[in-house]
Amino acid sequence: MKFPKEARLRRRSHFLNLGKQGSHLSGSLVRMEYRRSPINPSPKLGITCSKRYGKAHERNRFKRVVREAFRHLYSSLPSDLELNIFPKKNPPMLSTLAILNDLESLLRKIVRE
Repeated sequence: MKFPKEARLRRRSHFLNLGKQGSHLSGSLVRMEYRRSPINPSPKLGITCSKRYGKAHERNRFKRVVREAFRHLYSSLPSDLELNIFPKKNPPMLSTLAILNDLESLLRKIVRE
């Protein structure tokens, strides 16, 4: 499964607008900004991970794990959804399953709204 450009937030302005106009949810491992945008043909994902999270290899692992979880959830997401994911804390060994479960619980809250 790929992560094409159509499924990504790429411009700084998109991230800033999502932060200003979007809503926030927090899970045990991640924090999420989201909004429903009717002009999107497919769900979009942005990942923000600052240097405070850890060293480069830890930040890269977080991004890889989140992208993999997003790929698994992609078909069940509403097509007008934009997400930006932030890490909450730096656990010693982050697993794809833990992030997947956290994102699923947060996305269930979004779909109910």
